[in-house]
Amino acid sequence: MINLKCLGLLVATTLSAQVRLQYLDLGPQPAPCCMVTDASGNVYVAGSYTTGSTNGVVSSQKIIVSKLSPANNLVYRVIFGGSVIDTPIAIAADSNGNLFVVGSTNSPDFPLVTPLITNGPPANGGPPEEPLAQGFLSKIGPTGNLAFSTFIGGAQSNAQTVVDAIALDTAENVYLTGSTGAADFPVTPDAFNSTGNAFVMKITHAGNQISFSTFIGSYGTGLALAVDSQGAITVGGSVSTEGGFPATAGAFQTMCNCGRAPGDPLALEASYSASFVLRLSADGSRLLWSTYLSGGGRGFPDVAFADTVQALALTSDGGVVVAGTAETPEFPTTPGAFQTTLRAQNSPLGSLFPAANLFVTRLNSTGTALTFSTFLGGSVGEVLTGLQLDPQEHAWVTGTTASPDFPVLAHGVAVGNEFVVELSPDGSSLLNTQMFPYGSAGIAVALGASGGETLLGESGSLIRIPTGALPGISILAQVNAAAYSPSGKLSPGEIFSLYGTGLGPVSGVSGQFDATGKLPTKLAGVQVTCGGAPAPLLYVSAHQINAVVPFEASGKQSIAVQVISPSGSTTPLELTEVPAYPEVFSLPTGALPQVFHPYQFFYPYAVALNEDGTLNSTNNPAKLGSTVLFWVNGAGLFTSTLHDGTTAQPPLPEPDLPVSVLFGGQPIPATYSAAPDLVAGVLQVSTTLPQVIPATGSGLQVQVGDFVSDGVVIAVQP
Repeated sequence: MINLKCLGLLVATTLSAQVRLQYLDLGPQPAPCCMVTDASGNVYVAGSYTTGSTNGVVSSQKIIVSKLSPANNLVYRVIFGGSVIDTPIAIAADSNGNLFVVGSTNSPDFPLVTPLITNGPPANGGPPEEPLAQGFLSKIGPTGNLAFSTFIGGAQSNAQTVVDAIALDTAENVYLTGSTGAADFPVTPDAFNSTGNAFVMKITHAGNQISFSTFIGSYGTGLALAVDSQGAITVGGSVSTEGGFPATAGAFQTMCNCGRAPGDPLALEASYSASFVLRLSADGSRLLWSTYLSGGGRGFPDVAFADTVQALALTSDGGVVVAGTAETPEFPTTPGAFQTTLRAQNSPLGSLFPAANLFVTRLNSTGTALTFSTFLGGSVGEVLTGLQLDPQEHAWVTGTTASPDFPVLAHGVAVGNEFVVELSPDGSSLLNTQMFPYGSAGIAVALGASGGETLLGESGSLIRIPTGALPGISILAQVNAAAYSPSGKLSPGEIFSLYGTGLGPVSGVSGQFDATGKLPTKLAGVQVTCGGAPAPLLYVSAHQINAVVPFEASGKQSIAVQVISPSGSTTPLELTEVPAYPEVFSLPTGALPQVFHPYQFFYPYAVALNEDGTLNSTNNPAKLGSTVLFWVNGAGLFTSTLHDGTTAQPPLPEPDLPVSVLFGGQPIPATYSAAPDLVAGVLQVSTTLPQVIPATGSGLQVQVGDFVSDGVVIAVQP
C-alpha cells in the first residue's frame, strides 16, 4: 500500500518557464528557519541541524547557512556555532552580498569576530531541558567568511537574551529587536527607555559600534521590525501585562486587554497576551506612536490565549501591515474584510497546534486607525511563518494550516497544507491561493520584483516559481512512498512519489504487470527517468506519480529525475543517491484532519499483521512477546539480483546492508527478506515484541546500514 500524501495544485497561466525544485543539504534533523533574496536574485537560507542528543533531547546543534545563485548553483555552505545549542531566528541580506544572522546561543564558545559584547550565555544556565541563552549577531561575507560576530545581551548570570528579528536601513545599518531578562543589558544615553525587557538596538553596518540601544516596554518581546527611508523604526510583538508598553494618546487601542484572566479564583495564572505595534524616532530617543492590537479577555476557566504580531511590512504612505495569529474572536476586524470572524474552534491537537486563525491588519501612518483588518483561516488552526508586500503592496502570507476548510480560490485545489496566499490591497478578497505538499513550502516566501516567488519548506525544499504562476508540467515534491514528507534522497529499488502539476492524465491510471511479470516504464504516455534509466511505473495522474528507482542507479552521487509526458517534460530534479532510505509503510492515525500530517505531532501506525494474521490496530493490538509482520521501503540493494519492476520470488534475498529493528529505541529480534510477491525492493520484516513496553514507548524504527527510518507505532496490549 502506498500512502497518498498532500500535493499542491496551481493553475498554469504561462508556459514560458518552469518551476525549479531543489533540496538543500541542511544536515541531520534539519530545522530551516528563514530565507531571503537579494536584488541580484541570490537566495540565502539559514537553519540549524542536530549534532548531539541525550535520551532524545537535543544537546547540541549548529547553524548552517547556504547561498545560491540565480541559476541555483551553490555559492557557499557555511556551518558555524559552539559546543552547545545555537539557534538562528532571522536573517537579512545587504546590497553587497553580506548576510546578517541573529538568534540565540547556549554556547560559551560561540565564535566571536571583533565582538561588541563578549558576555556569553548565563553562567547559571537553567535546567538541561531549557537552558538560558544569550543573543547573537553574525555577519557572513559574500564568499562565506565570518566577517563579524558578537553576543547580544548583558552579563547577568541568571538572565536570558534572545534576538528575534533584524532589519537594515537604507545605509545598511543593522537594527535588532527581541527580549532580555538582564538588568545590565546595554542601554545608550538618551535612550527612549532605560528599563524594561523588550529592546531595540542599532549597530553600524561594519559592526564596530552600537549607535543606540533602548528598551521599548516590559513583559513582552519584539518579534518584527522594519525601518523606513527616514530611519524611523516600526516594531511589533507580544505583551502579557496591562501597561507593559506605553500607548500614545489617540492610538487605535490604548488598553491591551491582557494579563491574568479575570475570574481566576484558584489563582492558576490563567493569562492572555496581546500585540503591540509602535514607532520610534530614528535616533531611538522618542516614541512617535504606539498602539495595542488585540481582542478582549476570556475569563476562567479558559486557561490562556494569545493574539500575536509576528511579522510586519511598511507601506508607501507610511502605514504598516502586520500579520500574526489570533486566538480570540474579539480581535478587531474591519467592515468588508475578507473574513470578519474567528473560525478556529477547539483544536483536536491541543496546545501543540492551538485554535488560532491568521490575521492581516493594515494600520495608518500614525497608528490611530485600521485601514483594514481580516482573519484568514479555517476551523482548526493555522501557523504564520512569513509576510511580504509585493510592488503593488498586496500582502502575501505563508505558513501551515491544520484546517481542512482553509479558504482557497476555485481555480486552486487545496489538498496540501502549506499555504501561500495573496490578499487584495483593501483586505477584502483573496487574489491568489496556493497549497503545497507537506514539507515543501510554508517556512518562508520571497517575492521577486517582477512577480516570481521563491518558497522554502521544512524539508529543505526550495521552489522557484517564475512570474505568472506555475507552468503546465512541474514537480513540486518528491517523497519516499512510505513517508510523509519530502526527503530529496533516493535509494536503489525504492518506491517514490512525485507531486506536482500536469504530470499525467487527469484521471489516474495504475500500472499492471505484463505477461513477463514486469511493470510498464511508459503509462498513459508518461515516462519517468532516473539518471536516464526508465523507472517502472505504479501509478500516474495529473498531480501524482508513483515509480520505482531502477537498481542500476546505485553507486551514483546524485540521480536526475525527470517526467516526460505528451504535454512536455519537467526540469530535471537532482536528488541525492543513498545506499538505503528505509521507511515503514504506515497508515495515518485518523486523529488529524485529512490535509495534515502526523509527523509534526505523533507517529502514524505501521501497516502490520499480528501473529494471527489480522491487521494490527488500536482495536486489535498485538500481545507483548508475540510476532508482528510489517513492510519497509527503501532498503537498497539485496544480496542477489532483483530485476526492476518485477516481484520478488523465492529464494528471497536479504539486503546487502545490515538490518535492525528498534522498539522504543531498544533493539529487538527480527528476521527479514525481500517481500514475496510484492514489487522487488520492498523488505518484509518479522519481529518479536518485548515482554514489557519500554519506558520510551512503543515507537518502532528500522535501521538499514547507517540509515534509520522515521518512527511508527505498533498497537500493543498494555
